[in-house]
Order: sequence, then C-alpha cells, then structure tokens
Amino acid sequence: MPSEIGPDQQTPGLHIAIAPVIDFHFALFLLGRHCVSPDRWVPTWIAELDAANRALVDELMSFWPGHGLGSLPGGDLYREWGELLVGAWRAGVLLAPDAGPALDRAIDSLAEQFETPPLPSEPQPVWTLVNERVACLRQDAAARARYAALLRQLWAVVEPYWEQHGRREAQAIATELQARLRNEQDLRRLVPGNTFVHKDIFQPQIAAARERGELYLVALGLGGEGALYWALPGFVVVGVGSGVGEKLARRRERAERAAGRFKVLSDPTRLAILAELLHADDHNATTVSELASLFSLSQPTVSVHMKTLREAGLVTPEREGNQVSYSAAEATLREFVEGALEETLRKGSRPPEAMPGA
Repeated sequence: MPSEIGPDQQTPGLHIAIAPVIDFHFALFLLGRHCVSPDRWVPTWIAELDAANRALVDELMSFWPGHGLGSLPGGDLYREWGELLVGAWRAGVLLAPDAGPALDRAIDSLAEQFETPPLPSEPQPVWTLVNERVACLRQDAAARARYAALLRQLWAVVEPYWEQHGRREAQAIATELQARLRNEQDLRRLVPGNTFVHKDIFQPQIAAARERGELYLVALGLGGEGALYWALPGFVVVGVGSGVGEKLARRRERAERAAGRFKVLSDPTRLAILAELLHADDHNATTVSELASLFSLSQPTVSVHMKTLREAGLVTPEREGNQVSYSAAEATLREFVEGALEETLRKGSRPPEAMPGA
C-alpha cells in the first residue's frame, strides 16, 4: 500500500504519498549528476555520501556503462535508473512504505519474464534503453546478482539519511501539500516550482491520471529542491522536493538582477555617454556640461544618466576644484555585462540546506 496521509484526507483523483523507493531512485539520479557534473546542485548529503563511499559509488556508476547500456543513442548519459522503477511497478511496491524489502522484491521481479510496460513520460529512446536494461538483468543472472548487491549496499548507506532526516522531511512536505490542497486544486499552482507539471506535453497524462484516480504527489524527503515525473500503467508520479518553490523564487531573483543590469544599458543616450567616457582623454567630453553640449541635451538630463551609471559602478567621478570629470573602464563594463549574462545563463545555485548530513 502507498504510504499516504490517510484516505479520509485525500482529494478524489489525487493522492499524496511518501514513497522511499522513489526517493531512493531520485537519490541515485542525484548521485549520478554529482559524479558527472560536480558543479551542479545536489543536496550536501549526496556529496558527503559520495566522498565517504567513493569505491562503491564508482562501481555503481560504472555498472551500466560496463554493459554498454549507460547512454542513449545520441551519446547522452542516462543518469536515471528507470529499470528499478519498472521492477518496483512489476512487483507492486512502487509506493511501498519500507524501502529495504521493496527493493529486494523489485530487483527479484526483474528476473521474471514480462514485457516492459509503456512509459508515457519518457521519450522512445529512453524506453528502448530501459527495455534493454530489463532484458539484460533477466537474461544475465550474474549481472542481476551484482546489480542487486550494489543497490543493496548503496541503500544500506542511504538508509541512515532516510531514517534520520528524509522520512521526517517527506512527512513535512506531504503535510504541507495536503494543507494547500484544501484550497488549491490546480496542480500547477499546488507545486509551482515543479517544471514537469507545467509542460504542455504532460497535461493530457496528468488530466487522464487524475480522472482515473492514478495521480500521485510523492514527497521527496531526500531530494532537496529536486522534482521528478514518471508515468507507468496505473501511476503518474509527480515528485516534489522541499525546495521547489524556493528554486523558482531564486530564478526570479536572478532574473530581476540581470534585468536591472540590462536596464542600465538599455537607454541609447546613456549607452552613448558611456561609450564617450570609455575613451576619455583631452579630446573627449568628460564633464556633465561637456556631455550635454556634445549630445545636445540639458545638463539635468545628463545628470540623471550619470547618476544611473555611477550607481551601477560603471563610471568613476574625479573632482578638481569645482569641476567633476567622469571616466569609465572597459574591464568594468565587461564585468558588468558578464554578470548579467551569468545571472541569465546560470542553471541553478546552491540553496540553504534543508537536511544536514547524517
């Protein structure tokens, strides 16, 4: 049975669940992200686990590449463990409350003869790769035994994090979701930072699953600000981490900072004044009165532009008696523009930790 808040508190068509098997699957994804892209965000406990269990993690991450099943046809690494979710689905333990026994049953089910189910949430190349992984584990007993041993060893390492912090965090997320659900039925507003529920391609799946009573919001106690979306027969799972809203808020803050910088440079007159000051010498205008004369502007108008440039740190004033001259540096302008681009292009930033390491 799913680890839910309680049947009397559920909304028709939508269930809120705590599912440690799915949480563990997401932890495997985060671990793979950290190994491949150590600069990308992961919860601190993932980095700690990796550092303390380097040999085990290396062996785990090399398992599927060693069988030629680590990448999609275009060469992109596949960092999820979709075959594990398929096994859990097959064993009927996808939303089981206890991960240890559920993982055993999920792995054992991969020895059975069955067709890999449709995965509506995944593109065809992912389904093909997952199907090939399931076939490999079914046909190769030695590979299946090693796969089982690696996942069981890793769960033994992850379990203390889950018991000490993850379960409590998942319960808090689930309780908050349930409280919000009383006043908000729109899934996109209920979990605003989860980009999956905003994608047009998934809307028919979500609507149909809700109508059938097969839509599950799973609280990711180990996932930090992460989000997940998986669809299997009988289940559409939307994983919700504790920080998805904060992640969206940080994106907006970065966008506001970038927009502020771009706004400084958006006025053509102000940009022309800045260009003049970048080449300031005896032949260029450097004072408010000189700039006003050069550009046929009033001195108050130039003063307003200079105030904006000065507050942005793009011009430097120098007083000689009663006269103030201005200058600008190319390096400062480049740094200013690069800062705006960094805020715009950055994929994420590390949030404050909601869950300390075990």
